Amino acid sequence: MANTGLSIRTPKTIIDLTKNQIPEVIKQMGGIGVVKVPYGNCGDGVYTITNQNELNRFLQADHYYSKFLVQSMVGDRSWDPKARLHDDNYYHIGTVPNENNQVFVFDLRMVITSNENGFIPVSINGRRARKPLIKDNLENVNSWEILGTNLSVKVEKNTWDTESKRVLLMDSEEFAQLGLGLDDLIDGFIQTILSTIAIDKFCDKILEGDNQPGEIKINYDKFKSFNSDDKLLQEF
Repeated sequence: MANTGLSIRTPKTIIDLTKNQIPEVIKQMGGIGVVKVPYGNCGDGVYTITNQNELNRFLQADHYYSKFLVQSMVGDRSWDPKARLHDDNYYHIGTVPNENNQVFVFDLRMVITSNENGFIPVSINGRRARKPLIKDNLENVNSWEILGTNLSVKVEKNTWDTESKRVLLMDSEEFAQLGLGLDDLIDGFIQTILSTIAIDKFCDKILEGDNQPGEIKINYDKFKSFNSDDKLLQEF
């Protein structure tokens, strides 16, 4: 639908990368980028790379899966002025500045549902990062604290805690810190709808023939053409 002006906006994304390929890809992106294990959740398996230490931390970690994806960094606009020249590169504007002139990365989460009349918004909330955006001195920084908005904190394997103080509910005064207008909320609603449609269309591609209610058959050969990670295929 991109020719209609409606499209899902994403950073530049390179998929199906092995761990050994990632240093060169990060180098081509100017030394900053985001590495993701595609099957994680709650921020688990997401590595924000802004310096060599963070890249080394990813390379030295024990990874179960063999394929990764890399995306161009969405950071402060001063980190890479060239990012403003390309449609698939973005930067954070951040929250409304506080009394110390600090702005924080945040995301907007919209929950929707649908019926025979179409899509309906259910709830909206924002989540902000732990620490404010910085303009420079990225060499020794923990960039996840500046960029990560996930509220979940991994305590140990399969055990999580939640930093609920960073959630910004729409019916609270703090929501105004996001500086959003009605156009922004409509835009978020449309982006959520398009993403939902895209997921449904992808599922249609990998389902085998006409499935009866309660029956799901996956065309594994077709799925493998989209994702050839042996570990994931073994799980299926």
